[in-house]
Amino acid sequence: MSVYKNNFKALPANNPAIADWIEKASAPEIVGITVESSRSGLPVPKLNGVSLHSSYHPEKEAEQFAAANTFSGGGACVVFGFGFGYHLQNIAESAREIIVIEPCAEMVKAAMQSRDISALLEKITIVPPEAFSGMWGKIKWGQTCWLDHEPSARIHSKIRKSLFEPFNVHSIATARKYRAMVVGPVYGGSVPTAASTARALKELGFTVDFMDNTSHAAELSSIADVTADKDHQAVLKAMFNNYLGESVAARAENFKPDFIIALAQAPLSPQLIDRLREGLRIPIIFWFVENHRAIPYWSAVAPHYDYFFAMQKGEFLEKLQAAGARYSAYLPQAADNFVHHPAQLAGDEIKKYGSPVSFMGAGYPNRRKFFNSLLDTPLAIWGTEWDLSTPLGQRVKNANRRLSPEEYAKIFLASEINLNLHSSTTSAGIDPLKDFVNPRAFEVAACGAFQLVDSRDELPEMFNIGQELITFDTLDELREKTEYYLNHPDERKKIAKAGMLRVLKEHTFVHRLAYMMTMVIPREEARISEARAMRRGINDVDAMIEKSQDDELKKFLVKFKGEGNLSLKRVMEEISKGEGALSRPEAIFVMIDQIFQQG
Repeated sequence: MSVYKNNFKALPANNPAIADWIEKASAPEIVGITVESSRSGLPVPKLNGVSLHSSYHPEKEAEQFAAANTFSGGGACVVFGFGFGYHLQNIAESAREIIVIEPCAEMVKAAMQSRDISALLEKITIVPPEAFSGMWGKIKWGQTCWLDHEPSARIHSKIRKSLFEPFNVHSIATARKYRAMVVGPVYGGSVPTAASTARALKELGFTVDFMDNTSHAAELSSIADVTADKDHQAVLKAMFNNYLGESVAARAENFKPDFIIALAQAPLSPQLIDRLREGLRIPIIFWFVENHRAIPYWSAVAPHYDYFFAMQKGEFLEKLQAAGARYSAYLPQAADNFVHHPAQLAGDEIKKYGSPVSFMGAGYPNRRKFFNSLLDTPLAIWGTEWDLSTPLGQRVKNANRRLSPEEYAKIFLASEINLNLHSSTTSAGIDPLKDFVNPRAFEVAACGAFQLVDSRDELPEMFNIGQELITFDTLDELREKTEYYLNHPDERKKIAKAGMLRVLKEHTFVHRLAYMMTMVIPREEARISEARAMRRGINDVDAMIEKSQDDELKKFLVKFKGEGNLSLKRVMEEISKGEGALSRPEAIFVMIDQIFQQG
């Protein structure tokens, strides 16, 4: 039996996907892998000329790796990078579960062809990057560790970062039992983002309270039915928003979060933001996932939030600083793979939502003008705010009914080509400013669907244009590419799949919220600890144990550890269970109880 076959036989039988991943990998030399002999005679791989192990004594290097990375506890140990597995041999002897993330299937294949690693393969679990998050449910968070195989981490630094940030945040959030409150808007484009933010934080190990305000949308819109007087409407809307704001304050007081994250158009006035920040003594974070030119109220609230994250950078971040923002950073939109994922549609769903060419979105003026030039194509339109009385309006399939995110996904999946034209308040067609990427770019890709999107400045940083996403700059170019890709379904499918894999690796809400928390947590750890101590008060049993210098009292209080504020009734219940003579602390508590009983 060849070395490769022997190694292949050692792969876990309960994970056929890994065997298939390795078997389908290209020949190692095609991706730039070469194998050379070290001074000690062991095979050492190079990837595009970069050695992944010592060219002298890889086995000694492995011993140094194990010595530098001793660990205890029963949780999983996650290692980024497989190489030829030398660094894993010693740590695999521990009782811990070893999960190895390897971005390059060809590297594992080369290792299996070059040396006998069958014993190692039986002790570890190898996963590609896109499969790692699927293992989170099996990991004992709080007892985990992360180790880097340095050459692999350097070569695949971008992939490593996209995996480590969520892992690290999850580990911290779980260990410290962080609590996050998410405040969503009553209506508007940020509504789905608010729900996705709450889901992502839960997936990252936070205890989450999501204040979904969409149930109040009908009440807010009904104000117009109460009075036609604009001044009266403004007063009623202000009163209604104050009510919602006070509801946020009351709920926060009850939930006691460590962070509050508000989405664009959440019902938080500048005065309330200040009150929450000063009263709760916790960071208040804003994620503004709107075009700042279309919704300008950001300037009024920017100085009041501790952190202001925006989906536009450059000019907008400069404006935020000028407006007095305490901290501002770029954080683009994303896909929620809870909603946006490949799925098999039923026949009636394909018939209802399908079309050769579709557009899903609101009827902004620039889109109305641009799509009027495509009435000779099989274009179907979905969304709101379209003029249904026009020839273009007759293409609207849902009669302006607001659709759910789940329906969006069905439209993406059922359409051969999804057009994605960004909204603009400054142009009559394609947005010339190109300084933000809308959520649709990530959502369509996450579904494994094909899209044609107008060029954006940030898209080349996010996708490999031409291989993972197709862009256009003019109406004529869009027409040309629409006709081409309608006639080349195999190319469409290949590009759509590549785009989906890129989103799963780098552009989900878990990635975005992990980045946000990576920026916030190190700056706020002390502040959050102080806020927690303030909430617990002087009567908190853990604080008493920590501060007391009386060893006998500490020994007595340990049995109440973790119970929060300690009541005399609870202490007396515990003392009553004991037998024999009272300890000094017990005698003091009994005396105090008698004094209280005597009034």
